[in-house]
Amino acid sequence: MTPIKKWNIIGQRKTTLLISLILFLVSVSIMSVRTMTNGSPFNLGVDFTGGVVINVDFVTEEPPSVKMIRDVLATHNQERATIQQDKLNPKHFMIRMKEITNEEQDVIIDSLEETIGQINDDSKQIDFIGPTMGSELRRNAFLTMGLALLLILLYLAIRFRFKDGVAAIIALAHDISISLGVMSLLWIQLNTSSIAAILSITAYSLQDSIVILDRVRENLKYYRDKMTFAEIANMSITTTWIRSFNTSATTLIGVIVLAVFMGSALRDFSTILLVGLIAGTYSSLYIVVPLLVGWLKGDDDKELRPVYLEALQSDSYDLIKTRKITQQTSKIAPSNQVENSSHADKKASKPKNKNKRRR
Repeated sequence: MTPIKKWNIIGQRKTTLLISLILFLVSVSIMSVRTMTNGSPFNLGVDFTGGVVINVDFVTEEPPSVKMIRDVLATHNQERATIQQDKLNPKHFMIRMKEITNEEQDVIIDSLEETIGQINDDSKQIDFIGPTMGSELRRNAFLTMGLALLLILLYLAIRFRFKDGVAAIIALAHDISISLGVMSLLWIQLNTSSIAAILSITAYSLQDSIVILDRVRENLKYYRDKMTFAEIANMSITTTWIRSFNTSATTLIGVIVLAVFMGSALRDFSTILLVGLIAGTYSSLYIVVPLLVGWLKGDDDKELRPVYLEALQSDSYDLIKTRKITQQTSKIAPSNQVENSSHADKKASKPKNKNKRRR
């Protein structure tokens, strides 16, 4: 098996970028089909479309579970309702449902009392979220995401180069589009929790991209005159490949546990996060830097030259060791110069003192 350090990821960039383009087009196609069949590419939640929020307190000996309430709501075609249980007061629940009439609302509350137990009428509260407020929330959510992407581009342009920022934004668009495509395919509700999951994906994808871009910049300092940019880029990716994989794998374990064992509300959130983490790890390794190499015309990357393979075997491949060596040499050299100069001054001053004494 070929070691990771000898993988020619940059040489295969056309294949990996083609895979990313196909996944992007598939996601767009799924959302287009949903728009034609359902009138919207996404299953917009109560936060964006408007609906009803019911706060109830059960008067029972034992607090009911979320599953019990969801089973009752499922009989009234409200199985996708968002149910939140108060940790301090386990008998208090907040239920978010799509817009219903007053008669349907009374029927649901009666079913809850018949199946689970009595509800305290004094603390019962019913709020209606109108379509206007829902559209405002939807507009603010997309405005927030657009502003976040713009600030990310400015930061990367200042921190690295403008091209680096553009490549990172393209990778982010790839990750978000695939996540939205899966949401449209599985008909997962697009609500505030989904927006939070997408923003989390953005943070994770950017973290890996910045690490790799920083490694490219560091390697350019040491190998600019010895290797092509394609070889330096490939070295940077293979060096950080294991780190990116381990970081994503440990996070995915927790996300998979949430998706399997938690309720439907967290299951939707964890499913989006699961898809986004996989896409983000792939894009940071196989999209960001390969795009930068592709923009440099005439850079040969089909084969790894002997100079590159020799660097893999040397200690200089490890930039940490290289930094330590350069720092030690830079510290030792000035101190030796100071000592030599001090000895020379002493030798030069001694004869002068002797001559003064003789005179």
